[in-house]
Amino acid sequence: NARFKPLVDSIHASNPKVLFFDQNDLFCNDRNCSPIRDGLPLYRDEYHHISEFGSIRIAENFVAFLRQILPEALQ
Repeated sequence: NARFKPLVDSIHASNPKVLFFDQNDLFCNDRNCSPIRDGLPLYRDEYHHISEFGSIRIAENFVAFLRQILPEALQ
């Protein structure tokens, strides 16, 4: 995430209308990251393929993101 942020900041600086959704918010908080949420796995294997549960949670987070920054996209 630390390596990715400068790239996002650079893109945003030159293209301020570009929107970014960070799916890592599901996996990490300010202190640590976890492959488990609500007692269920977010990954389905050791190669970091997202589980069905993880996919559903990411989709829910994405819809919440759109509602907040671009509500007309959900109409």
